[in-house]
Amino acid sequence: MNYYRQLIFLITSLLIFVVLSLLTGSPALSGLALPILCYIFFILLTQEVSLDTITVTRIISKDRGTTGDEIEVRLIIRNQGPAVPLLEIVDLTAEKCTISSGSNHLQVQIDKNQIIERKYTLKLHHRGRYALGPIFLKGSDLFEKKSTYRKIEEVRIITCFPDFMKLQTLPISRDKLLPLGGSIPSRIYKGRDFDFQGVRPYHPNDELRAINWRVTAKFNSLATNEYALNQQSHIIIILDHTASTEHLLEIAIKATLSIAEWGIRQRSKVELLAIGDYVRQIKPAANKRQLILITERLVDLEAISPQYANILESQIENRVFPKLRQPGILFIVSPLAELTIINSVKRIVESRSQVIWVNPSLDYLYEKINPSKLQKKNSKEMVETFTNILTTLIRINTHKEFEKVPKFNWYPEGPDYSSLNSLNKLGV
Repeated sequence: MNYYRQLIFLITSLLIFVVLSLLTGSPALSGLALPILCYIFFILLTQEVSLDTITVTRIISKDRGTTGDEIEVRLIIRNQGPAVPLLEIVDLTAEKCTISSGSNHLQVQIDKNQIIERKYTLKLHHRGRYALGPIFLKGSDLFEKKSTYRKIEEVRIITCFPDFMKLQTLPISRDKLLPLGGSIPSRIYKGRDFDFQGVRPYHPNDELRAINWRVTAKFNSLATNEYALNQQSHIIIILDHTASTEHLLEIAIKATLSIAEWGIRQRSKVELLAIGDYVRQIKPAANKRQLILITERLVDLEAISPQYANILESQIENRVFPKLRQPGILFIVSPLAELTIINSVKRIVESRSQVIWVNPSLDYLYEKINPSKLQKKNSKEMVETFTNILTTLIRINTHKEFEKVPKFNWYPEGPDYSSLNSLNKLGV
């Protein structure tokens, strides 16, 4: 920081008093003047700082990301007024974000017309929408005797989307997803709305134009082209986000998005029904926009306890059960720890055959919490967490009525199909 004017004033004043003391023959005059000059110099250095001419511009590398992504933040500080001896800047960040490099708390000295640039990197750990800002400024004199504060209302919203796995396949025959149940004889249906399915032996009454003459010549036997209706299949995903799913919600959301993305790649219509305090619905569609809509809906999803069980049951009755009459596959993503959900799933299983239960696995949580550590810490919160997890595990393992329902477990690292049973009726 430059203080040329103040230093020149002090030195000039001292020289004048020294010359006057020599001319008058009184050395005590310069000794008396020195404290007065130092005091004046101190007053000049502790003048109140103005922050009205300070501007701070924030530039971020992106405003959307997934869990684990890093976002670079640049702060450009400009001063178009007098110099500020000590400028403190705090760019407020969300609690769920961490700073992997740099700092959002800066202390700089800035001269007139000077531009300073600083960088720091944010890391996203949890899905959600985070507010970046506002920016707080504190300007002080050199001795920090007088301070001025200012708040810059520059707020940016950063969205952290939940991540998902790109599944190569699910152990489900796609033919069984078709509403009409697979291939259709070419003699009945043929045209642009039907896809070529394969070649089969010729049957009497088949149309002559459906004969595949190349295959016939190769095998010396009549063969007919087979066509299948290219009508889009329907996948319904029921996601349970009641209060009992609090410790499993991230895994459940990842499973839901992975299944939805797989279904859309299969040209299937995907519909989401999220059950918490009430039923939220995303209408069926088969385009990439549908995956974006589902992801946007799940960004802010939280585990919620229904205030009134009878209202939730009524909503499930009116909004979920009518969907069961539609053909297709129904995925239920739930640990089945809420009594209302258990009763609803029982009714669903009784009234529908093509149901798959996706169980967000609790095993890794069970391993994380060591009972011996629990006793040492004696934390009430940890004891409650451990009890809830154990209770949920017991309930899952005692669902004998769901033994015949096809099920696979979903761990943080991905699905485990080894528990998927009763696959014959799904055409696997």
